[in-house]
Amino acid sequence: MKRLVVVVGMVLGLWSCSGDDASPVGQYAEQCDPTTTCADGLQCIFNMCTASCTTQEECRAWSSTGICMGGTCFDSCVDTFNCPPGLVCNMVASTSGTCRVR
Repeated sequence: MKRLVVVVGMVLGLWSCSGDDASPVGQYAEQCDPTTTCADGLQCIFNMCTASCTTQEECRAWSSTGICMGGTCFDSCVDTFNCPPGLVCNMVASTSGTCRVR
């Protein structure tokens, strides 16, 4: 009986340790680094979770202001107020830019 109690205790202890200790998953346009896991369909590019693309429509699936530039989705902006928290507007032309990590 004593062995059964010990085995059950060990199994419960292992089960509780394998819980929800996983790192949070980065969502679209959130900052990341090589140790960060981005959500399904995203990857850490230019230190932010984003998607590879060939068309504007692919980026619009992630964000209503998404644009495809150089094979990567970015949010378009005219100033930093248009960007998600933690990102700044990197002007690529006189009237438009893309949101990027500072």
